[in-house]
Amino acid sequence: MWQGAAGKARDEVIVENRHQPTKVHLRSYINDRYKLTVYRDQPYGELFDLQTDPAELHNRWSDPGYAHIKGDLLHRFVNAEIKREPTRFPRIATKSVSVRNMSTPWRHPLLPFASSRTTLPAP
Repeated sequence: MWQGAAGKARDEVIVENRHQPTKVHLRSYINDRYKLTVYRDQPYGELFDLQTDPAELHNRWSDPGYAHIKGDLLHRFVNAEIKREPTRFPRIATKSVSVRNMSTPWRHPLLPFASSRTTLPAP
């Protein structure tokens, strides 16, 4: 039970259903109004308007009238998945390295070939 000062902890919830230990068969994105379910490696899915269809009887996935809503929900779904990833990574450069004062051409450490831009642009 949410006990915080805010009215809710988040705007959406993501639900995973795993039929096998290592294979995710479906994921659902649910917010206050809609439930969108994507099936792994399948072209079909489910989209329910929880306000007008709380029993989830009318799948709107292929309904042209819900195409813009489906697109918006898929975008929100991807962003919610990205937010689950950690965004802070340990620093790999030492304090003595300054990108702005580099006198040698910059090369990506994992890409040995030279690119058309060998120095970083000035800030």
